[in-house]
Amino acid sequence: MDLKAYVSDGQPLTMFNRGFFCLGDTHWNHRNIAEIYEAEARQALGRDHNVVMVERWREVVGEDDVVVHLGDLALGKNDDFARIADQLPGRKYMLKTGNHDRRSRAWYAEHGFTLIPEFWVDYGKWKVRFTHRPDDEHKFVCYPKRLNVHGHVHSKTRGDRRLINLSVEAIEFRPVWITDVLDERIAELSSDS
Repeated sequence: MDLKAYVSDGQPLTMFNRGFFCLGDTHWNHRNIAEIYEAEARQALGRDHNVVMVERWREVVGEDDVVVHLGDLALGKNDDFARIADQLPGRKYMLKTGNHDRRSRAWYAEHGFTLIPEFWVDYGKWKVRFTHRPDDEHKFVCYPKRLNVHGHVHSKTRGDRRLINLSVEAIEFRPVWITDVLDERIAELSSDS
């Protein structure tokens, strides 16, 4: 199926139409959340979450690949994240709606991330909304053939399968190819019908 990404009818996001990797809630250098990540990351690879996420990003993302980050990128000192950002390949875009994303547009650009608004993708007969927070009130997914790809909730995945949690804890700390995720979820939902 083809992707057609847009902010609104008059604002296409053609750079996403060939597919992209996606993830959210990396919280690089966030001391308070590191304790949560450390247990899962150390169990996964025996190293801290910053190292695990950089390694896994580099395993799947190439220099020409597009990556969409769903928000809550990094906290801590600027220099600490600069060292991490320098190791992350790809053309990187980020939703500026994360509850921890308080730095300037220039700061994100300096670290290789272009800020974008929340957006939609038409995928076959499905409409998919990309947000930081899940559509818990079902204002979008209440309609047929609608999905919400989100972050924010970390490992607390929602029971509603129309909500797709791509927080790093839910996806083994690595970016995932969005059409693989959508194809799998659409197949699950279609088999229930």
